[in-house]
Amino acid sequence: ELTRYTMVWVAFLGGVVALRDGAHVATGGLGDRFGPTVAKVASLVADALALLFLLTLTWASIQTLPNQRDQFTTTLNVSIFWFYLAIPVGAVLMALVIVGRRVGLVEAQGSDLPIEDL
Repeated sequence: ELTRYTMVWVAFLGGVVALRDGAHVATGGLGDRFGPTVAKVASLVADALALLFLLTLTWASIQTLPNQRDQFTTTLNVSIFWFYLAIPVGAVLMALVIVGRRVGLVEAQGSDLPIEDL
């Protein structure tokens, strides 16, 4: 039971690390085909859409957290709240990575583009 619930934390925190390191699946080649300006605009749009999704996910998951306080795991007798908390924490951290990358605080490790070109 602990393994199953811990995987939620691993997935969301791993998503943060993958985003920071530029390891998420991405489509490249826009710069080769349409030029660097189109690639920059596409990157900006992708980040804006990701932020919108992450903020929506954060808001929705925070709305469900109070309902989870009274539910407990069968074997561990731990509140489900602690496992559901991984969702807004992971989403907020991913949003911070995106914003940090845009303002130059976080360098995209796996990106082919230098940070000033993103």
